[in-house]
Amino acid sequence: MTRILIIEDDPQREARLRSWLPADIHAVVATSAGKAIGIISRDCGSVYAGIVLDFDLQLRRAAASELHLCGHDVVLAIIEHISRDTQILVHSENTSQSPLMVRSLRQAGFDVTQIPMHLLTVDSFSAWLAEVGTNQPE
Repeated sequence: MTRILIIEDDPQREARLRSWLPADIHAVVATSAGKAIGIISRDCGSVYAGIVLDFDLQLRRAAASELHLCGHDVVLAIIEHISRDTQILVHSENTSQSPLMVRSLRQAGFDVTQIPMHLLTVDSFSAWLAEVGTNQPE
């Protein structure tokens, strides 16, 4: 079964992304930057075929220590711990920060797709998932 990591703090966006997943894709969801960093540090290497990444991750912070964490901190953890074979989808609406995340990930050797959430459709998400399926970890 293909596994993806969804990093999203907005419950409505999370529900939308989950509703678009086919039955053969298992999603792990991180609802804050701190949780995402913890999952990425624990599940290092090629655990996930794809990562769906937001930048602004403040709605469901688990602890006060997450106050200043954001998608950039998650990107640093991805670069440090995740296999370059992992496909990344940046769906952030943050027009100033999401291009910086994309550039950092690409410079580190990741294949990154950038589609802001308001433009992401079930068809474009399914197309990304099809690409993810071709790079499934063993």
